[in-house]
This record gives sequence, structure tokens and C-alpha cells, in this order.
Amino acid sequence: METGRFFSRITPALGAAAFFLAGGVFFTVKYANPDIFLPLFFDAREETNRILFYINFYVPWLLCGLSLSGCFLSSGEKYSLGIRWINTGFVFRGFLVLLAFVSAVVPGYVLGDTLTIKFCIYSAFVLVITSSFLPARG
Repeated sequence: METGRFFSRITPALGAAAFFLAGGVFFTVKYANPDIFLPLFFDAREETNRILFYINFYVPWLLCGLSLSGCFLSSGEKYSLGIRWINTGFVFRGFLVLLAFVSAVVPGYVLGDTLTIKFCIYSAFVLVITSSFLPARG
């Protein structure tokens, strides 16, 4: 692999990983304090509410990270399925993008007004999407 292509692929991936991990760190730093008030879910007790709040953020956050890394690492090669017009790599990456988008929006709804965490997660999403799909040529 040539050096220019390698760095054009690895630089956005490292940037997306840094943004994505920064979002998780910012969430942990902001909401790790046991004295902070968390919005109630399902009219639960305070202990149960704290666990539900963390689950509602960390599970979609991890799912978003896994689907973004799967989208980035999938090669996009064409596999023969007997139908010539289906590019399985593109369809698979499209499914992973949809899964990543949905699982990136869910932690955003849990957080409310925290722009820093949302910005980090969505920036990682945009970096991976723009580096995973080639621009159209015409």
C-alpha cells in the first residue's frame, strides 16, 4: 500500500477514535459524581435511575463505536450473490452507518443539553462516514 493512501485512511480513523473516546470521557467526568442530579427514567428509585442512565448512554455508545469501526474496516469489495447490481460491501456499510446513526442519536436524547459530548460523538460519526465512502465521480 502506498504511503499517501495509508495516511489518508489512518488520519481520519485516529481523529474519529479520539473524538469518540473524548465523548465517553466527558460523559464519565460529568456524570461520575454521585451527588449530581440525573433525569428520572420510568419513575425509578435513585439507585436504579443512575444505573439506567449509564446503561442508556454506554450501550448505544459502544454499539455506535463498533458499527463505526466495522464500517471503516469493511473493504467494500463486491461479492457475487448472483445479482450483479448489488454491491454487498456498500450495502453492508450502509447498514452499519444506519445502525451507527441510530445508536449515536440515542445517547444524545439521554443527555439533554450537553453539547460537548454530542459534538464529540457526531464528529466521530462524520469523520468515519466521510472517509469510508468514496466521493462520487462524474
